[in-house]
Amino acid sequence: LGPHLRRGSSSNHFDETTDGTDYILWSKDNTYFEMCRRHYIGNHTWGAHLAKYVDKAGVKNIVEAMNIDGLKIPKTLALYNKENISSFSLETMKQIPQPYIIKPTHLAGSVHRVKDDTLESIKGDWEGTWEETHESLMNDMNLEFSSWHDEMQYKDVPHQIMMEEDVSNEMKQDVSYWYTSNGRPLFVSIQCSPTVGLLGTGQDRAFVNLNFQLLNLRLSKKKCPELVRPRNWEKQVEIATALAKGVPGILRIDLYPGENSVIFSELTYTTQYCHPSFGFHPRVADGLLHAIQYGAIDPEAATPALVKSIIHDRSWVLVQFDDVSRLVTPNSRAFPSPVDLCENGNSNHIQYDHPKWQDNDGVKKCLHAAKEVASSPLRCIAVSSSDTHSSPSFKVFSDEKVPTFSTVMGHVDWGRAITLLVLAAILSCMGVGTKKQKNQYLNNALYLVAMLVVVRLTSPDVESTFSHHSILDTTKESFRAFAYVHPMESTHIALGHFATYWFPIASWTSKSPRNLLLWQFLYEAVTAGVNEYCHLIESENAIHCTRVAFKKSVKMCAFDDLMRAYILPPFFVYGYLLPKFTFYWICKVPFYLWIGALMIGIFCKARNEKLAKRDKKKNMGVKSW
Repeated sequence: LGPHLRRGSSSNHFDETTDGTDYILWSKDNTYFEMCRRHYIGNHTWGAHLAKYVDKAGVKNIVEAMNIDGLKIPKTLALYNKENISSFSLETMKQIPQPYIIKPTHLAGSVHRVKDDTLESIKGDWEGTWEETHESLMNDMNLEFSSWHDEMQYKDVPHQIMMEEDVSNEMKQDVSYWYTSNGRPLFVSIQCSPTVGLLGTGQDRAFVNLNFQLLNLRLSKKKCPELVRPRNWEKQVEIATALAKGVPGILRIDLYPGENSVIFSELTYTTQYCHPSFGFHPRVADGLLHAIQYGAIDPEAATPALVKSIIHDRSWVLVQFDDVSRLVTPNSRAFPSPVDLCENGNSNHIQYDHPKWQDNDGVKKCLHAAKEVASSPLRCIAVSSSDTHSSPSFKVFSDEKVPTFSTVMGHVDWGRAITLLVLAAILSCMGVGTKKQKNQYLNNALYLVAMLVVVRLTSPDVESTFSHHSILDTTKESFRAFAYVHPMESTHIALGHFATYWFPIASWTSKSPRNLLLWQFLYEAVTAGVNEYCHLIESENAIHCTRVAFKKSVKMCAFDDLMRAYILPPFFVYGYLLPKFTFYWICKVPFYLWIGALMIGIFCKARNEKLAKRDKKKNMGVKSW
């Protein structure tokens, strides 16, 4: 390799190899496609030693020498170069055992089949008379493919036209692409439709790991919803692993699954010539290929479980606000790496395929913010800007994810709780405010006014008493946030709320000031504790971060925080969450269970009526006697 690719000589290399469990993609430069664009494309020093692997005829000899059990290599029936191509005639074409495939050995594309003396195009545009076909052969023979997109590994490949046996009748599925790094297959691209003949990375394809688990990964097209595991999948993995060990670098191995064998096709080092608009989503998969090749992750540690955990990681959360600090909940998303997060956080200002993406001011701010929370259990980055002409601003938030006693109690404002309990005890001891009164409406209103003053004076995050938002806007934003962070699947959160959020309602229905203080104490201590415990065990990081970020944003204004914490929750819990939760789980119960329950109810009712009539007759007989 050239000097720029030697281990430890640039930012693309790493001094310490790990098992990958703490792997984080921090830079676009440390990805396969970016490395390809910057150092592979146009680099003849890099490409020269790989020419033998991309020579479609010569690579067969290399693969055959590996002696891999179960791997079938299509036989080469004829080879034509510039010296003997003139001898290839219509009669010669008919003499070669049909069906067979015609393809150049030194370029991509242009794959055709000869069957029953007829030429048909599989990839390319060879359609027409024999004279036109012969002319196309000569054109391909003279074509310098490496000059098209500077894929210099093709520069030293002999210019030849190859005729090889047609094995399409043995194929059970279209070509599968095995992406490997440093001798290790990591993930496989399989076409959604099993139809043989629709070739290329541009088709809708799914990615799986070596355990055939569907990955949340794609290249340019949509993903498949599901796939059927091939019967010989383990054999395919065994063959691809053996091939990867015998070939250097990051590459794509193209294989055709057969009934009793796996058919070798070719090797590719620069998928889609590493075009800037082409790449893996999420980007962390791109970084994973690079990390294993250049020493950040030990190849032996790159198990299917590790590959899936890195690609499916959702520990980096982007919470979006508009320019007036209102929460944009539909765009609050979790990502597997800071690069993926910052791509989305700056999409209005610069696109990822821009050559200067890594040097953009907004991207730098985003990555810097991500580093601030890299060691935190919950990594939340909030971006605020809807103006496409100004650089976005980023804030970081974090929270615990393990609901220990200390973490839960740390979320309770014990200063307020103890103060309320002490005041209630004093009133009880003095006998003041303990007598039953008509209602406590006025005292509850005064209590809220007092809490507004307390929040304004004691909360360190408060910047003003009132915000420029109207009460209606604050209510709307609070409801949107509440609905988002309370998914119906999180039953523990809903049940915890139903059990404890009636305390403030009880405060309003209480009959004495002392009881009012006791109910508010329970709200401050019990409701807050149960609420925090339920939210801390929320598994969706995006929901958890959205809640933390929204609480931080409204705490800047005392009145907004008062509405969020004391006024609106009972309405949201019992007016929205309870009926929706009930309806949701009623619909979850299968219809036949409801029919069964109805039948049991009818049977029990009929039985009870029968027993009641019998008892009535018995009682009448006793009375008559």
